[in-house]
Amino acid sequence: MRISHKYRFIFISKPRCASTTIRNILDPFSDITSSATPPFHHHATALELKLYFDRTGWNWKDYFVFTTVRNPWDMIVSYYIRFKPDVNGLYNFEKERDGCIYMPDNPASFKEWVLSAKTYHRVLFSNETFQKNVWVDGFSKLTLANTVNDHNGNSLANKVLKVESLDNTLSGTLQELGILITPKIVRMNTTGRIGYRAYFDDETRRIIEKEFISDIKFGHYTF
Repeated sequence: MRISHKYRFIFISKPRCASTTIRNILDPFSDITSSATPPFHHHATALELKLYFDRTGWNWKDYFVFTTVRNPWDMIVSYYIRFKPDVNGLYNFEKERDGCIYMPDNPASFKEWVLSAKTYHRVLFSNETFQKNVWVDGFSKLTLANTVNDHNGNSLANKVLKVESLDNTLSGTLQELGILITPKIVRMNTTGRIGYRAYFDDETRRIIEKEFISDIKFGHYTF
């Protein structure tokens, strides 16, 4: 997450979607950088930030809001390798959850994780009510819809950039903001691995296809 009052942008940082790379590029132009805690969490959603803007009296519509999206099958493999879920579904950024201690020496297989994964929402709008700090079955936290939509399902973003074509699109987006640089895109926090298709069987492929329908439709992604 990055916010600039001078250049009037909000960058929404979608996990495992070149977010660290773009945050670093935007740092010199940002008035607010992110941290591990709300309201300016590294991966705060557009809805979270919009609620904060409303409370603060900042006009959301005065800002250019953008984020990134990535082939979800590829992204999920990257998430799995980066955060190393254990057999209880805990990630390496957790010490414990629900009485379970993170066990790095007892990892979940990729399929075990996909079938039983939970993701954490700091703010979740469900059944016409807001919930805070909840773990939800599946991968809803990581979807494009959750990243950019408001509580009515309408996008709060002005632009979504595909990670796969970032070399060709980020420079133009920065120029739209009045940032006249040619960004040097250095991929950060990458995971060296074999191709993502090798991790999936038909069951896990379909699970990701169902969960990430917003990402797939936007990016015209195929397995």
